Amino acid sequence: MIVRMKRVDLLCMEQESDAALRRLRDFGVVHVCPGAATADEHFDRARGELGEMEKVIGAIPARQGAGPSGLGAEELVKRGSALLSERRQLEQERARLEGLEAALAPFGQFSSEDARELEESGIPVRLYRAGRGVKVKAPAGSVLCWLGEDRLARCFAVVGRHEPAAGWMGVPLPDRSLEALRAELRAVVDRLGEIGAELGAMAGDRPALERGLLGVREEVELLRVRLGMGGAGPMAHLRGYCPEDEVGRLRRVAREHGWGLAINEPGPDEPVPTLIRNPAWIRPFEGVMGAIGLVPGYREADMTPALLVFFSIFFAMIVGDAGYGLLYVALTLGLRRAFPRAPAGPFRLMWVLGVCTIIWGIMGGNYFGLRAPWHVGWLDSEEHLVFLCFLIGAVHLTLAHLWGAIRLFPSPQALAQVGWIISTWTMYFAAMTFILGDPFPRWMLWPFWVGLALILLFMTPLRQLRAEWHNHLVFPLAVVSNFGDVVSYVRLFAVGLAGYEVASNFNRTAWALGQTGLFGGIEAAVLLFLAHGMNIALSALGVVVHGVRLNALEFSSHLGVQWSGVRYTPFARWVAARGSHLDIAAGGGG
Repeated sequence: MIVRMKRVDLLCMEQESDAALRRLRDFGVVHVCPGAATADEHFDRARGELGEMEKVIGAIPARQGAGPSGLGAEELVKRGSALLSERRQLEQERARLEGLEAALAPFGQFSSEDARELEESGIPVRLYRAGRGVKVKAPAGSVLCWLGEDRLARCFAVVGRHEPAAGWMGVPLPDRSLEALRAELRAVVDRLGEIGAELGAMAGDRPALERGLLGVREEVELLRVRLGMGGAGPMAHLRGYCPEDEVGRLRRVAREHGWGLAINEPGPDEPVPTLIRNPAWIRPFEGVMGAIGLVPGYREADMTPALLVFFSIFFAMIVGDAGYGLLYVALTLGLRRAFPRAPAGPFRLMWVLGVCTIIWGIMGGNYFGLRAPWHVGWLDSEEHLVFLCFLIGAVHLTLAHLWGAIRLFPSPQALAQVGWIISTWTMYFAAMTFILGDPFPRWMLWPFWVGLALILLFMTPLRQLRAEWHNHLVFPLAVVSNFGDVVSYVRLFAVGLAGYEVASNFNRTAWALGQTGLFGGIEAAVLLFLAHGMNIALSALGVVVHGVRLNALEFSSHLGVQWSGVRYTPFARWVAARGSHLDIAAGGGG
């Protein structure tokens, strides 16, 4: 659920603002509103140090067991920055030299020194390229020397005074020989290898640098918040948002330090940050939505419980193979043992998805693309599966509008959501008629007209009718779109069937290979391993594209969620999380 927030306005003396911010950071529950951008030398310098430190840490490999050098963080960053700067220059030089080498290679071991000696003696030397279809003949009074060729042209030199023939492309004389150029390139490559080794030798210092990075990040964040504070005379002002259940503690902290504090309800147009707290069994799915950057607005609905249930169903139907589900579960158990200190959420989610896939795969009798005789026979019919997809879609969208009606009650707009529920089921019966050929129930027409009337009469509050009258003009398109949304759930069947057909066809190919002998059996085993691995990857991609879309687009649009939220990020101290990752310690975070 989305936690209720309070707007916080904090006042303190200007000369005490730094100390107040440090205490507020230690408290760690206030999401600070960004202030107006202000140029500041200290902030720019600290931000530059932060960026440089992050680059150095990113270039140092993470190796277990490497010993520290004992140098301080500042000296380590200085040394790492110098190495990275030199590496950037050398990489540019390598690219330049490789380009020169590619241009000179067709001319072979041409001696630029000998050519310049002839030039000084009054005998000109020119280099040329000519296409393979161009006839090349030595001009009168000169000597032509063939040097080499590439796949597009032939390369040659002409010694003596002459006029180039048509089709000859002049090439500037190089300032060094190909051998010297390659020696210079080898020296650059060798130095790049040495820099890589020097950065690798700093692996033992990475933990110390990461600890130092925390302090720099804290300083940058403190300066950013300080610059965003308002002020009037001797007073400094800061605005932010705090979870409602933390307001009591915040008041006590303010009294202890002599701050002025005003706590109010946020206004309707304020960009209030969104903090979501759910039971432990729901939290794993929050990571999925966070990974794709979807945050509901503060005044929108937290759909995570419904999304977890339906995403699990969608995942199972799209993957659709009990064998693949067993692999997911086994992989989850193996990774959990290998990384016992890692966050538990992703493992719980994969466990749930794997078990759901096993259940659906057993019901359909699908094991690595092989159909088992023991399964639910009703699922053998494609028409039954399409019907099931339409039914799931109608139920899914009905839940969205029912949820919307509960949120809007007792507003008359709740009746418009009832109208959309009736429209959704009418579109369900229409889909069954147009796609599966079932007769449309005539008794559904009267509820449909009632539903349309409810939507038209109550979709827009009277006070907003003048500003939002255009919504009624596009209402017919919305009804047609409702039909398309119900039909779109057939993708669950289509993508799942495609995965089964891919696995089944590869199985048949592998079986044919295996009949040819020992080597054929080895080839069949390799083919099966690669084919099913590819199919698992494609199934996962299908879940991301289709399973997430049905939740994040169809369901959320019917519920009225626009994902316009700002994630609650409290002003707090940075702490090292697990391994080499960094996180924020927030006293009231969820």
